Amino acid sequence: MLAFTTARAQTGAAPGPTNGRRHEKIEAARVAFLTNRLNLTPDQAQKFWPVYNEFDAKRRAVRKRIGGRKQDLATLADNQLQGAVDDLFAARQEELNLDKEYAGRFQKVISLRQTLLLYRAEREFAKFLLRKLEERRGGRPPAIAPGDGDED
Repeated sequence: MLAFTTARAQTGAAPGPTNGRRHEKIEAARVAFLTNRLNLTPDQAQKFWPVYNEFDAKRRAVRKRIGGRKQDLATLADNQLQGAVDDLFAARQEELNLDKEYAGRFQKVISLRQTLLLYRAEREFAKFLLRKLEERRGGRPPAIAPGDGDED
């Protein structure tokens, strides 16, 4: 999902009806992709998606909070740089805590194997979106400005 956020940010387009439809299409594709990769039964899907959507909303909130704090590293004082490093690690820890918490919750509605496949499928979907963006740009990779990419 991070790739979606990155890809969407790179388009530079203002939010509007077109981006809303694009977001809906991407979300529908993600649901289909993950449902297929995890081989969810209808009963599993009915139980899984509310839990996953809650997890995804919390994860996005963490990433948005950290993404909103991006600063020009060249202008920060040393003590501010330490704060930036501390913030980065705190966000990573918060994401890890979410992953741990929700892995347990996922296992209540899908198998352990499906839970592990979920994390792989999310990365595969992110790569798929980046390839699609590259295709739309005529084979050129997306232009990523410093600070626009995956912070991991």
